Amino acid sequence: MLALLDESEQAFGPAARDRYAALIVQAMQDVADNHRRPGTMSEPQIDPRALFYHIRHSRARVDDPPGRVHKPRHILVYERAEDGVVDILGLIPDMIPAEIAVRRFVPEL
Repeated sequence: MLALLDESEQAFGPAARDRYAALIVQAMQDVADNHRRPGTMSEPQIDPRALFYHIRHSRARVDDPPGRVHKPRHILVYERAEDGVVDILGLIPDMIPAEIAVRRFVPEL
């Protein structure tokens, strides 16, 4: 995740890095609060336990500052454990097919 933020800073500057970091944190908090929040998708053919949430759905809940990210490009991948805890598996770019991107952090697929 740090590499993603570093890339954001290099491409768009430190303020953009702060905005993207705040959006990622908000998206993680949103799915922790409600693992089936609107915008959540499942892909049983990829992994029946994994849930997918495009971070753009959390844009309106990020405070200003740091401000809104206009075109977020990542999907949060997570699972809900039996005890109700949400386990964040990682972020994947929305332009790469999920079944390929998920293999980065779920190697048994």
